[in-house]
Amino acid sequence: MADRDENNENMTSTAPNVSVAVRIQEFPQECFKDTAIGKGAFFCEACREEISVKRSTIINHINTHKHLSGKEKLHQKAKRERDLAEVLRAYDEENHPIGETLSMNTRVFRLKVVTAFMKAGIAINKINCFRSILEESAYKLTDRTNMAQLIPVVHQEEKKNTLEELTGREISIVFDGTTRLGEALVIIVRFLDSEWKIQQRLLRFLLLAKSLAGEEVAREIISVLAREYGVATELPVATMRDRTSVNNVAVRTIKVIFPNILDIGCFSHTLEHVGEKFDTPVLTKFIKHWVSLFAHSPHAKLLWKDRTGKSLTTYSPTRWWSQWECIKQDLFLFYPHVTAFLTANRDTGTAPATTRKLLDIIANSEAKLKIEIAATVDAGEPFVKKTYSLEGDGPLVLEAYDAIIELENCVRLMHMPNVTQISSELAATDGPDQRDQEQWQD
Repeated sequence: MADRDENNENMTSTAPNVSVAVRIQEFPQECFKDTAIGKGAFFCEACREEISVKRSTIINHINTHKHLSGKEKLHQKAKRERDLAEVLRAYDEENHPIGETLSMNTRVFRLKVVTAFMKAGIAINKINCFRSILEESAYKLTDRTNMAQLIPVVHQEEKKNTLEELTGREISIVFDGTTRLGEALVIIVRFLDSEWKIQQRLLRFLLLAKSLAGEEVAREIISVLAREYGVATELPVATMRDRTSVNNVAVRTIKVIFPNILDIGCFSHTLEHVGEKFDTPVLTKFIKHWVSLFAHSPHAKLLWKDRTGKSLTTYSPTRWWSQWECIKQDLFLFYPHVTAFLTANRDTGTAPATTRKLLDIIANSEAKLKIEIAATVDAGEPFVKKTYSLEGDGPLVLEAYDAIIELENCVRLMHMPNVTQISSELAATDGPDQRDQEQWQD
């Protein structure tokens, strides 16, 4: 009788027309699901794909690395959802939000959707555009107003995770303010994880009605680290910031609470200020009017593109070496087009006063203008490259010394190929006198 039952079981296992339900029962430890996707197939939740009911196919499938990895991710997902459920329960006890009586599975799903939208940078008010697809094989969502009420839960969970990451770790502090789109203060910490990878976390993004004084910046930093995240006084070991007077005061103040801090000024900011020391009076006057011309005249931008085939490199006061880039891209590479462009712009009557000033500079001091453009490009090139190479999230402190030595050698040798070429061309003309020729050659 036992042999006959075993034979019947084997026949069921290898029968060609076994139903999906029976086949799933034969593999109870696997994450298979009958979704009525079609006769002779079912769905593997670990791999997110359809699987044939053929036994040999199933056995091959469950032994693949993809399937085993997918099962592990499902276990992690289940644990994550249990953690989110605990977060929601704790939040309910304190706030009693709308929808707390819904099933926990539904609320966890909604929380995951809100988290995904925020990580992707998609506004919550667009959630209605995605409802149909998100609800297709999952739980029901709600309108954007109610979904937005989960944002504090996401923030609370992120803060909890960050607190766990920072516990007992040495950190460096990065802080800065900006007035580009409004007053704001950002505080970031960087640390090494257990795998010696640099991690970066945003602790505070503060919108302000006015700029903060140095003591006020220090107060915010101390409040975030000591009060909100409980960072021990010996754990902050460095701070990175630009060298404004406000930040100088802030660092001196926070060192009272966190004495182990090594103050590291932003070396890229220092390099960027080198360009301010270039002594180029004609070019400085010319570039001022040049920037003004395009800042107030969309027509001038279109005319430039029509003549050169390239969009104008626009100036930004908050972008490193922006003026140098304008000089190189617009005036150096496309200098043969400048006079013709300004003449055409004058004929159209666009910004006549500014255009006339630019044409007067070219008429009276073109030789000096060319030399100063070439000198600015040649002298600024190594500084621009190092400025941007030292900007990033890697261990750049290890590269800073080499960058300093390389720049020191560049200044000492001072290779100026464009100045040599331009001065030679000008010296070959009949216009400049002998003194100017000797000066350009030098």
